[in-house]
Amino acid sequence: MIRRQMTDGARALGATPEDIAAVERAFAKGNHGTPTVITYADANHLFMPAQTGQPTEYASLPKTFVPALLDDLTRWISALP
Repeated sequence: MIRRQMTDGARALGATPEDIAAVERAFAKGNHGTPTVITYADANHLFMPAQTGQPTEYASLPKTFVPALLDDLTRWISALP
C-alpha cells in the first residue's frame, strides 16, 4: 500500500480540523489506511507563512513556502515504492 500523506496550513480558511478528521475517516472507511497528516502552524492554504490566512494579505507575503514543507514532501516522495 502506498503511504498516504495529507498536508495542511493551520491558517488555511477552507480546511478546518473537522475537515481533516473527515478525510482521515474516509481513508479508513475506504480501506486505504490512515494518512500521515502534517499541519503547518503558520501557513495558509498555499503553504506560505501567513498571519491570518486571508486573501487580502497574499500580496504582502514572502514568496516562499514554510520551511519544513519541502523537506516533508521530499521525504514522502522518496519513500514511495
